[in-house]
Amino acid sequence: MKNHLLLLVTATRYALIEHGRNRFAMMLVALFLPTWTTLTYLAMPDTPARVRLRATGQWLPPRGNELTGISGALNAVTLITAFLMSAATFAGSGFDRRLALAGYPPVPISSSPKSPPSPWPPRQRPPTPPQSPA
Repeated sequence: MKNHLLLLVTATRYALIEHGRNRFAMMLVALFLPTWTTLTYLAMPDTPARVRLRATGQWLPPRGNELTGISGALNAVTLITAFLMSAATFAGSGFDRRLALAGYPPVPISSSPKSPPSPWPPRQRPPTPPQSPA
């Protein structure tokens, strides 16, 4: 089990490195997210919208533009995450195929957050012949 955990950590580390190299997604996070949140905040009126917090039973008066800004930010983060994962899946399929053909176990490949399971089974290595004494 310890070996499988090490393999999963290795595959996850490679996946996170690959996500960090996606410059377009990083630009979306740096530019689109603040712009979208600001636009949704400015486009809505700041009149209070009464919301009941069921945990305490109190009525809270958040402003409408704050609620819309939070909703817009969550929506933008969801879209960027979906783009990032689909781009990583598309770009990582070749890497997954190479890992599978090299004999890397398929469970850590499919368990890492970068892609769906590879359709290729791991390569069976031929047994090494015994070495004769020289």
